[in-house]
Amino acid sequence: MLVSTKEKTYPVSYSLLWSTFFFVVLIVIFALSELEFFNFDVVANIESLTTFEFVVLALATQRLTRLFVYDGVFQFVRDCTLDLNEVQENGQTRIQRFRPKAGFKRLCYELLACPWCASIWLALIVVTGYFLFPFLQILWLILAFSSLASIMQITTNLLGWQAEKAKNHVLNES
Repeated sequence: MLVSTKEKTYPVSYSLLWSTFFFVVLIVIFALSELEFFNFDVVANIESLTTFEFVVLALATQRLTRLFVYDGVFQFVRDCTLDLNEVQENGQTRIQRFRPKAGFKRLCYELLACPWCASIWLALIVVTGYFLFPFLQILWLILAFSSLASIMQITTNLLGWQAEKAKNHVLNES
């Protein structure tokens, strides 16, 4: 008798192993910077981070997260983490997308499918890039403006939908 089914996935220890590996690499890099093997001076720069810079970095991270996790223009990146199958239907070719069952590809899929997971790694990239590569500051500013534009568009749409709902409610009552 079948009680329940659950998708078989990789063990939790697999993703913990990869996450631990990445964090150990980061710790080693920062330890080497303390030994002046790398001279990042990142800690001094973090202390001088202004509120404006913090907001710009946060908005840039939000926009990159949206770009990688949801936007169609980066579907090709997400497709690299999926198992794809072409199917012919009514003379048209369609692509079916499936989650990988296990392995590194599944881990990458999970990171790109979860906005909270992706935002951690993208924030790491944004903040590190901000301090190590000053020429990228214009990119973070452009992404921040794009994020604000997205927030304004979503807010405008929400207000419009609420106005339509209220209008329809009033028309239905009369």
